[in-house]
Amino acid sequence: MNVQNIIEAIRKVSNSLNAPRVKLIYQKEEVNLGRILESMNILNSLMVEYNENVEKKRKESKSKNSLIIKEIIKLSSKVSKKYTKYLNTFENSKSSSLLKLIDRDRDENLHSDIIAALLTPSITGQFAYKFFTELIAYFNSGLRNSQIDFINVYREVRLDTIDPSLSMSEIGARRIDLIIETKGIVLVIENKVDTWESDNQTKDYFETVNRGYSLSKKAYLILSPSGEKGECKKFKGISYFDLYEILMKIEGQKNNLNKSSLDLYMFYLNELIETILKPRITSIEYMNIKNKELKNA
Repeated sequence: MNVQNIIEAIRKVSNSLNAPRVKLIYQKEEVNLGRILESMNILNSLMVEYNENVEKKRKESKSKNSLIIKEIIKLSSKVSKKYTKYLNTFENSKSSSLLKLIDRDRDENLHSDIIAALLTPSITGQFAYKFFTELIAYFNSGLRNSQIDFINVYREVRLDTIDPSLSMSEIGARRIDLIIETKGIVLVIENKVDTWESDNQTKDYFETVNRGYSLSKKAYLILSPSGEKGECKKFKGISYFDLYEILMKIEGQKNNLNKSSLDLYMFYLNELIETILKPRITSIEYMNIKNKELKNA
Protein backbone atom coordinates (compact mmCIF):
# COMPACT_ATOMS: atom_id res chain seq x y z
CA MET A 1 0.00 0.00 0.00
CA ASN A 2 1.50 3.37 -0.92
CA VAL A 3 1.46 6.39 1.39
CA GLN A 4 -1.33 8.21 -0.44
CA ASN A 5 -3.66 5.23 -0.03
CA ILE A 6 -2.84 5.06 3.71
CA ILE A 7 -3.68 8.75 4.16
CA GLU A 8 -6.96 8.41 2.26
CA ALA A 9 -7.91 5.38 4.37
CA ILE A 10 -7.24 7.34 7.57
CA ARG A 11 -9.39 10.21 6.35
CA LYS A 12 -12.29 7.86 5.50
CA VAL A 13 -12.20 6.15 8.89
CA SER A 14 -11.88 9.51 10.65
CA ASN A 15 -14.93 10.86 8.80
CA SER A 16 -17.02 7.74 9.56
CA LEU A 17 -16.40 8.29 13.28
CA ASN A 18 -17.21 11.99 13.02
CA ALA A 19 -13.73 12.56 14.47
CA PRO A 20 -11.66 15.67 13.68
CA ARG A 21 -10.06 15.32 10.30
CA VAL A 22 -6.56 13.87 10.57
CA LYS A 23 -4.13 16.40 9.16
CA LEU A 24 -1.35 14.71 7.29
CA ILE A 25 0.98 16.26 4.81
CA TYR A 26 1.64 14.26 1.69
CA GLN A 27 4.51 15.29 -0.47
CA LYS A 28 5.16 13.43 -3.68
CA GLU A 29 8.88 14.14 -3.72
CA GLU A 30 9.90 13.38 -0.14
CA VAL A 31 8.21 11.15 2.51
CA ASN A 32 10.31 9.74 5.35
CA LEU A 33 9.75 6.45 7.19
CA GLY A 34 8.79 8.17 10.46
CA ARG A 35 5.82 9.90 8.82
CA ILE A 36 4.68 6.62 7.30
CA LEU A 37 4.83 4.86 10.68
CA GLU A 38 2.96 7.76 12.31
CA SER A 39 0.22 7.45 9.69
CA MET A 40 -0.02 3.70 10.25
CA ASN A 41 -0.34 4.18 14.04
CA ILE A 42 -3.12 6.73 13.61
CA LEU A 43 -4.93 4.40 11.21
CA ASN A 44 -4.62 1.50 13.64
CA SER A 45 -5.87 3.63 16.55
CA LEU A 46 -8.88 4.82 14.58
CA MET A 47 -9.73 1.28 13.48
CA VAL A 48 -9.64 0.05 17.10
CA GLU A 49 -11.92 2.90 18.17
CA TYR A 50 -14.28 2.16 15.27
CA ASN A 51 -14.51 -1.54 16.15
CA GLU A 52 -15.13 -0.73 19.82
CA ASN A 53 -17.99 1.59 18.87
CA VAL A 54 -19.53 -1.04 16.57
CA GLU A 55 -19.37 -3.68 19.32
CA LYS A 56 -20.84 -1.28 21.89
CA LYS A 57 -23.78 -0.45 19.62
CA ARG A 58 -24.32 -4.13 18.88
CA LYS A 59 -24.48 -4.96 22.60
CA GLU A 60 -26.84 -2.04 23.30
CA SER A 61 -29.11 -3.13 20.45
CA LYS A 62 -29.11 -6.75 21.65
CA SER A 63 -29.93 -5.64 25.21
CA LYS A 64 -32.75 -3.40 24.00
CA ASN A 65 -34.19 -6.15 21.77
CA SER A 66 -34.04 -8.58 24.69
CA LEU A 67 -36.11 -6.22 26.84
CA ILE A 68 -38.65 -5.75 24.05
CA ILE A 69 -38.96 -9.52 23.57
CA LYS A 70 -39.48 -10.01 27.32
CA GLU A 71 -42.25 -7.39 27.34
CA ILE A 72 -43.95 -9.01 24.33
CA ILE A 73 -43.82 -12.42 25.99
CA LYS A 74 -45.16 -10.97 29.24
CA LEU A 75 -48.04 -9.22 27.46
CA SER A 76 -48.83 -12.20 25.26
CA SER A 77 -48.92 -14.52 28.27
CA LYS A 78 -51.28 -12.16 30.09
CA VAL A 79 -53.61 -11.85 27.10
CA SER A 80 -53.55 -15.58 26.36
CA LYS A 81 -54.32 -16.46 29.99
CA LYS A 82 -57.36 -14.19 29.97
CA TYR A 83 -58.86 -15.76 26.86
CA THR A 84 -57.83 -19.41 27.25
CA LYS A 85 -61.33 -20.33 28.42
CA TYR A 86 -62.70 -19.35 25.01
CA LEU A 87 -60.34 -21.52 22.97
CA ASN A 88 -62.31 -24.78 22.97
CA THR A 89 -65.65 -23.01 22.58
CA PHE A 90 -64.56 -21.01 19.56
CA GLU A 91 -62.36 -23.64 17.92
CA ASN A 92 -65.12 -26.25 18.06
CA SER A 93 -67.74 -23.86 16.71
CA LYS A 94 -69.08 -25.11 13.38
CA SER A 95 -71.03 -21.94 12.63
CA SER A 96 -70.29 -19.77 9.65
CA SER A 97 -70.51 -16.03 9.30
CA LEU A 98 -73.20 -14.43 7.21
CA LEU A 99 -71.30 -11.12 7.37
CA LYS A 100 -68.22 -12.82 5.92
CA LEU A 101 -70.28 -14.15 3.02
CA ILE A 102 -71.35 -10.63 2.10
CA ASP A 103 -67.89 -9.20 2.88
CA ARG A 104 -69.15 -7.04 5.76
CA ASP A 105 -67.50 -8.87 8.67
CA ARG A 106 -65.05 -6.03 9.45
CA ASP A 107 -67.52 -3.23 8.76
CA GLU A 108 -67.37 -0.84 11.75
CA ASN A 109 -70.65 0.83 10.85
CA LEU A 110 -72.51 -2.47 10.65
CA HIS A 111 -71.18 -3.59 14.04
CA SER A 112 -72.15 -0.20 15.48
CA ASP A 113 -75.64 -0.47 13.96
CA ILE A 114 -76.20 -3.87 15.61
CA ILE A 115 -74.94 -2.62 18.99
CA ALA A 116 -77.25 0.40 18.65
CA ALA A 117 -80.20 -1.89 17.90
CA LEU A 118 -79.47 -4.05 20.97
CA LEU A 119 -79.41 -0.86 23.09
CA THR A 120 -82.78 0.37 21.78
CA PRO A 121 -85.71 -0.44 24.14
CA SER A 122 -88.29 -0.36 21.34
CA ILE A 123 -86.38 -3.28 19.76
CA THR A 124 -85.07 -5.31 22.71
CA GLY A 125 -87.12 -4.05 25.66
CA GLN A 126 -85.63 -4.65 29.14
CA PHE A 127 -82.59 -6.26 27.56
CA ALA A 128 -81.52 -2.79 26.35
CA TYR A 129 -81.62 -1.35 29.89
CA LYS A 130 -79.52 -4.21 31.24
CA PHE A 131 -77.04 -3.91 28.38
CA PHE A 132 -76.70 -0.15 28.93
CA THR A 133 -76.25 -0.65 32.70
CA GLU A 134 -73.45 -3.17 32.16
CA LEU A 135 -71.64 -0.88 29.71
CA ILE A 136 -71.65 2.16 32.00
CA ALA A 137 -70.67 -0.09 34.93
CA TYR A 138 -67.73 -1.35 32.85
CA PHE A 139 -66.58 2.27 32.62
CA ASN A 140 -67.29 3.02 36.29
CA SER A 141 -68.79 0.45 38.66
CA GLY A 142 -70.29 3.30 40.68
CA LEU A 143 -72.79 3.91 37.85
CA ARG A 144 -74.32 0.43 38.11
CA ASN A 145 -77.09 1.46 40.49
CA SER A 146 -78.19 4.46 38.43
CA GLN A 147 -81.92 4.90 37.88
CA ILE A 148 -82.63 4.47 34.17
CA ASP A 149 -86.11 5.41 33.00
CA PHE A 150 -85.45 5.81 29.28
CA ILE A 151 -82.70 5.37 26.69
CA ASN A 152 -82.09 7.39 23.55
CA VAL A 153 -79.60 5.98 21.05
CA TYR A 154 -77.95 8.12 18.38
CA ARG A 155 -75.60 7.08 15.57
CA GLU A 156 -72.99 9.14 13.73
CA VAL A 157 -73.47 12.27 15.85
CA ARG A 158 -71.74 15.37 14.44
CA LEU A 159 -69.83 17.41 16.99
CA ASP A 160 -71.43 20.66 15.82
CA THR A 161 -74.88 19.27 16.73
CA ILE A 162 -73.66 18.86 20.31
CA ASP A 163 -71.87 22.22 20.36
CA PRO A 164 -73.21 24.61 17.67
CA SER A 165 -70.18 26.89 18.17
CA LEU A 166 -68.19 24.27 16.23
CA SER A 167 -70.28 24.75 13.06
CA MET A 168 -67.47 26.75 11.38
CA SER A 169 -64.69 24.65 12.91
CA GLU A 170 -62.68 21.92 11.19
CA ILE A 171 -63.73 19.42 13.86
CA GLY A 172 -67.44 20.27 13.65
CA ALA A 173 -68.06 17.61 10.99
CA ARG A 174 -66.45 14.82 13.03
CA ARG A 175 -68.92 12.11 13.98
CA ILE A 176 -69.17 10.08 17.18
CA ASP A 177 -70.15 6.48 16.41
CA LEU A 178 -72.63 6.05 19.28
CA ILE A 179 -74.15 8.30 21.90
CA ILE A 180 -76.57 6.70 24.35
CA GLU A 181 -78.27 9.03 26.77
CA THR A 182 -80.62 8.73 29.68
CA LYS A 183 -81.57 11.09 32.50
CA GLY A 184 -78.33 12.33 34.04
CA ILE A 185 -76.01 9.95 32.17
CA VAL A 186 -74.51 9.90 28.68
CA LEU A 187 -72.46 7.03 27.23
CA VAL A 188 -70.10 7.68 24.30
CA ILE A 189 -68.80 4.70 22.29
CA GLU A 190 -66.20 5.01 19.56
CA ASN A 191 -65.88 1.78 17.56
CA LYS A 192 -62.65 0.69 15.85
CA VAL A 193 -62.35 -2.68 14.09
CA ASP A 194 -59.38 -2.40 11.71
CA THR A 195 -58.43 1.26 12.07
CA TRP A 196 -57.30 3.48 14.92
CA GLU A 197 -58.27 6.98 15.88
CA SER A 198 -57.10 9.99 13.90
CA ASP A 199 -55.26 12.93 15.47
CA ASN A 200 -56.98 14.26 18.61
CA GLN A 201 -60.16 12.34 17.76
CA THR A 202 -61.07 11.12 21.26
CA LYS A 203 -59.75 14.38 22.77
CA ASP A 204 -62.12 16.40 20.54
CA TYR A 205 -65.00 14.04 21.39
CA PHE A 206 -64.35 14.29 25.11
CA GLU A 207 -64.11 18.08 25.17
CA THR A 208 -67.24 18.51 23.02
CA VAL A 209 -69.40 16.06 24.99
CA ASN A 210 -68.14 17.54 28.25
CA ARG A 211 -69.41 20.96 27.16
CA GLY A 212 -72.64 19.74 25.55
CA TYR A 213 -73.67 17.48 28.45
CA SER A 214 -72.23 19.57 31.28
CA LEU A 215 -74.94 18.51 33.77
CA SER A 216 -74.72 14.78 33.05
CA LYS A 217 -72.38 12.06 34.25
CA LYS A 218 -70.31 10.81 31.35
CA ALA A 219 -68.92 7.41 30.36
CA TYR A 220 -66.44 7.11 27.48
CA LEU A 221 -65.58 3.79 25.83
CA ILE A 222 -63.45 2.98 22.80
CA LEU A 223 -64.28 -0.46 21.41
CA SER A 224 -61.68 -2.47 19.48
CA PRO A 225 -60.47 -6.07 19.08
CA SER A 226 -57.52 -5.44 21.44
CA GLY A 227 -59.28 -3.16 23.94
CA GLU A 228 -56.64 -0.44 23.87
CA LYS A 229 -57.54 2.80 25.61
CA GLY A 230 -57.95 5.99 23.64
CA GLU A 231 -55.31 8.65 23.16
CA CYS A 232 -57.55 10.75 25.39
CA LYS A 233 -57.15 8.98 28.74
CA LYS A 234 -60.81 9.63 29.57
CA PHE A 235 -61.74 6.98 26.98
CA LYS A 236 -61.53 3.54 28.58
CA GLY A 237 -60.66 0.67 26.26
CA ILE A 238 -63.15 -2.18 25.90
CA SER A 239 -62.33 -5.19 23.73
CA TYR A 240 -64.76 -7.25 21.67
CA PHE A 241 -63.99 -10.07 24.12
CA ASP A 242 -65.28 -7.84 26.91
CA LEU A 243 -68.36 -7.01 24.85
CA TYR A 244 -68.99 -10.71 24.27
CA GLU A 245 -68.66 -11.37 28.03
CA ILE A 246 -71.16 -8.61 28.81
CA LEU A 247 -73.65 -9.98 26.28
CA MET A 248 -73.23 -13.49 27.73
CA LYS A 249 -73.58 -12.11 31.26
CA ILE A 250 -77.03 -10.72 30.47
CA GLU A 251 -78.10 -13.83 28.56
CA GLY A 252 -80.81 -14.39 31.18
CA GLN A 253 -82.53 -11.28 29.86
CA LYS A 254 -83.02 -12.91 26.45
CA ASN A 255 -86.25 -14.47 27.73
CA ASN A 256 -87.69 -10.96 27.54
CA LEU A 257 -86.79 -10.62 23.86
CA ASN A 258 -89.34 -11.10 21.13
CA LYS A 259 -88.59 -13.48 18.26
CA SER A 260 -86.95 -10.93 15.95
CA SER A 261 -84.76 -9.32 18.62
CA LEU A 262 -83.79 -12.75 20.01
CA ASP A 263 -82.68 -13.71 16.50
CA LEU A 264 -80.64 -10.49 16.34
CA TYR A 265 -79.00 -11.24 19.71
CA MET A 266 -78.10 -14.85 18.79
CA PHE A 267 -76.97 -13.75 15.32
CA TYR A 268 -74.60 -11.14 16.76
CA LEU A 269 -73.11 -13.50 19.33
CA ASN A 270 -72.25 -15.88 16.48
CA GLU A 271 -70.88 -13.07 14.32
CA LEU A 272 -68.68 -11.82 17.18
CA ILE A 273 -67.19 -15.30 17.51
CA GLU A 274 -66.69 -15.88 13.79
CA THR A 275 -65.58 -12.44 12.60
CA ILE A 276 -63.50 -11.03 15.48
CA LEU A 277 -62.93 -13.41 18.40
CA LYS A 278 -61.77 -16.52 16.53
CA PRO A 279 -59.25 -14.63 14.37
CA ARG A 280 -58.06 -12.76 17.46
CA ILE A 281 -57.47 -15.94 19.44
CA THR A 282 -55.69 -17.52 16.47
CA SER A 283 -53.33 -14.55 16.24
CA ILE A 284 -52.69 -14.62 20.01
CA GLU A 285 -51.81 -18.31 19.89
CA TYR A 286 -49.53 -17.70 16.91
CA MET A 287 -47.82 -14.86 18.79
CA ASN A 288 -47.26 -17.15 21.80
CA ILE A 289 -45.58 -19.78 19.62
CA LYS A 290 -43.30 -17.19 17.99
CA ASN A 291 -42.44 -15.66 21.38
CA LYS A 292 -41.47 -19.07 22.78
CA GLU A 293 -39.19 -19.53 19.77
CA LEU A 294 -37.62 -16.13 20.40
CA LYS A 295 -37.19 -16.86 24.10
CA ASN A 296 -35.44 -20.17 23.38
CA ALA A 297 -33.28 -18.78 20.58
